[in-house]
Amino acid sequence: MDDPARGFHTEEYKQLRTEVTGLLSRIELLFRYSIVVVAIVFAWLLTNSMGLVDINTTCIKLPKAFLYFGWLVPPAFVVCAGLMAKTASVRVIETGAYLKTLEDALGKPPLGWEQYLAGQNSIITSAIQQIWWLLFALSSVASITGLVSIFYSAHSCMP
Repeated sequence: MDDPARGFHTEEYKQLRTEVTGLLSRIELLFRYSIVVVAIVFAWLLTNSMGLVDINTTCIKLPKAFLYFGWLVPPAFVVCAGLMAKTASVRVIETGAYLKTLEDALGKPPLGWEQYLAGQNSIITSAIQQIWWLLFALSSVASITGLVSIFYSAHSCMP
């Protein structure tokens, strides 16, 4: 006769692995969305908010108040998406610890994916964090450049 508790924990293990896979996919999507949002907003700002009077002089096509806010959107989005990814990452780590406990209880103790990973440092987590920080730094530099250009632009393209 099958042990009902073992069956329950086996199903629990499967469900938690599925949840972790979903969370990892969400983290990846948040990063992709961050890249897309940053690229789209900056492209829109450059093409629709600034123009040239001549080769050395820029002008602005929209009111400065709107542009100041617009140039802050990309780094703000990266920060928000990064915090959401960090929250999901914490949940993955917590769930991974419990999955290790389930693996130890259900399987042979030296076997199991969480058991195998337990002695290793996660290079993926470190690399992802560095890439998030790089995206934030680059979007901040681009935003500061845009804000400075708008601040010092004395010409309006509007008639």
